[in-house]
Amino acid sequence: MRLSNKLLFGLYITCLFKCIDFCVDARADEATLTRATIELQGTLIGEDGQPTPGGKVAVNDVQATLDINGDYSVTVSESAIYLVKYGADQFYPIIHTLDHGEITALDGKLPTVTLVKKKPGRVMFAFGGDTMMGRRFKDPFPGEPRWIRPGHELADSKALLEHIKAYTELADYTSVNLESTLMDQEPPKKAEKSYTFFSHPETLPALAWAGVDFVSLGNNHTNDYLKTGLEATISALEKSPLSYAGAGLNAAQALAAHHEAIQGVDFSFLGFVSWKGNSTPSQVAEGENKGGAAYGTQENIVTAVEKEAVDNRVVIVQYHGGSEYSYSPSERTTSRLKAAIDHGADLVIGHHPHVLQGFELYKDKLIAYSLGNFLFDQYRYETQRSAMVYVWMDGESFHRAEIVPIHIQNYHVTPATGKVRDFVIRRLLHQSASNGIRFKVSGGHGVIESTQSTADDMQSAAPINLPQKYPETGLRRLPIYWYQVPFALQTTRDKRSYRFGRDILLLGDFEQHRLFGLVDTDWQFNRDDSGVTDTFSHEGRYALKIAPPVSPDASVARQKYFLRFIDATPSSSMSLTGYAKSTGAARLSVCLDLWPSKWGRTQAIRNPQEKCLKTIDVAKDEWQQFDVDFGPLGTSLKGFRVCLKNERNDHAAESTILVDDLALIIWETKEQPRKDGLDRRISNRHNYLYLENGGQPNSPSVLKVTDLTTPRPAR
Repeated sequence: MRLSNKLLFGLYITCLFKCIDFCVDARADEATLTRATIELQGTLIGEDGQPTPGGKVAVNDVQATLDINGDYSVTVSESAIYLVKYGADQFYPIIHTLDHGEITALDGKLPTVTLVKKKPGRVMFAFGGDTMMGRRFKDPFPGEPRWIRPGHELADSKALLEHIKAYTELADYTSVNLESTLMDQEPPKKAEKSYTFFSHPETLPALAWAGVDFVSLGNNHTNDYLKTGLEATISALEKSPLSYAGAGLNAAQALAAHHEAIQGVDFSFLGFVSWKGNSTPSQVAEGENKGGAAYGTQENIVTAVEKEAVDNRVVIVQYHGGSEYSYSPSERTTSRLKAAIDHGADLVIGHHPHVLQGFELYKDKLIAYSLGNFLFDQYRYETQRSAMVYVWMDGESFHRAEIVPIHIQNYHVTPATGKVRDFVIRRLLHQSASNGIRFKVSGGHGVIESTQSTADDMQSAAPINLPQKYPETGLRRLPIYWYQVPFALQTTRDKRSYRFGRDILLLGDFEQHRLFGLVDTDWQFNRDDSGVTDTFSHEGRYALKIAPPVSPDASVARQKYFLRFIDATPSSSMSLTGYAKSTGAARLSVCLDLWPSKWGRTQAIRNPQEKCLKTIDVAKDEWQQFDVDFGPLGTSLKGFRVCLKNERNDHAAESTILVDDLALIIWETKEQPRKDGLDRRISNRHNYLYLENGGQPNSPSVLKVTDLTTPRPAR
């Protein structure tokens, strides 16, 4: 979109939002943003690569026209969100959600979507991770809205799930991990532990409304309120349409499976927690008289699985264990989950780390090591970027999995779009590749097939010519989408060296603001007239506005929460890159708020250690790129957050500064030049390249990428 059009677009949106309430229904808000139209094109096929009989595609409820080859086109009104529904005769329907920035970047050409054929005995499951509707949903941080209000528990709980409902109700059977006691009021007696969760009983009808059929109780919060809480939870479940397993009033009940016949196939569902806990009494069920969660020792798992793996029953195990926020599963987790399969389990789903941990096919059975959060109140950014997974089972045989990236935005679970989608797919690609899994992509989802290809990626790698002339900094975002992964960078007798990295900020383009009708609250300001604006932006719709400073203080915009050293280390080199412009001469200070390891979170938020990296003179009315290199930050930090300041300028009148398209890049590798040129494999989670100066004047640089979408058949 040209700048002039963007200005008109922004002015139109500004007027529109003055006429309607900021919290109107997302569909009404997004479908009426503009009268402009856009043409979308794509292809719908089956797993055999052929067009699907009776194929149908609808974008925001506008029906597309399909030809005999499965190619479709449709013209729709421009919108913030495009909900694309795919279906065909005797195929499972599927939904993909894309935002306007993605559509624009793809020039309206959507990646091919593959549907799964229905057949006797085939069952489509949907699994989500950790789920809880207590704590900050009802008692928020200062300045945040209360998402579950007294007297409105059911309606408010449904609202938290409304944007994912279309996805969860597609499956034949949907399951999440319910990590909370269910009670009307918090009882005075609870377990002696740091965190205890209780949610209102209306959690259950809200989940059922959203299409959830089963919850696992095998986790470390089921017994937070001891016998009283456990009895209340089980009683509420017994009165609800939801089924459960993984906890009980004694060990036998906790270790018992839930039996369910789905599409004529008999399934057994088991749930386990991996440790007893440090409090007394323990969090697990023991003996005939003590209740709690099912204790997931290897012996208990094997015994329970072997008991169920008879009479053609399909056994599905859900396991709650491992280290919180860790990038990879623990050795104990992998050992126990593989032992479950060794003794008859057909599918294993893990949770508890609150972050994604990848997939593995072990003996042709699928293991999801951690699905992260499904609906949770955690403010850590990394816990808000998650996934649910569809799994198609042919009886005991795994057929296919489809990973749906999700984003927990402002405490609501939504389909992930834009940079969040890209992050989730790349993270899972990287984690699963070490287990021998090669992803494909269908539309906006990742795909795992039962038969893994062993073809050399280089045979299908497509070259992308990089610009010969780089700016002084040499920083470039790799020109790839979520359905492509970088494979190699090739040069000819180039004297330059290269670094590859990845963006961990993700939301620095501010395009998530008001997406699904949810206000972006990830930044805080010391001035009421600062904030996210839709009047001017570098690309897309939104940018960050930092108001003119008022004597004697600067105007400040800072991240609300800290980025922790989870996917990186304090010894990593980093860069903050972005674009800025101002309404007049202005100075932008780029700083970090540091969180020392010896401090608690409250102290770090109230009085962080400040480290200013660079002051930039910002030009008037013209976007300029800035790059700030820093790090290592040292080993004595828990984390840091970005802080941007519109400083007082003694030489000119104070001006507003606009900032957009921020990226915080972790640099992970550095390749040295070789006399015979460079041809090195790149990690599949990298999306930034730093090309140092010093090459020959016209030295070519070619990036090779592998397209993960299903190849189109020859016609």
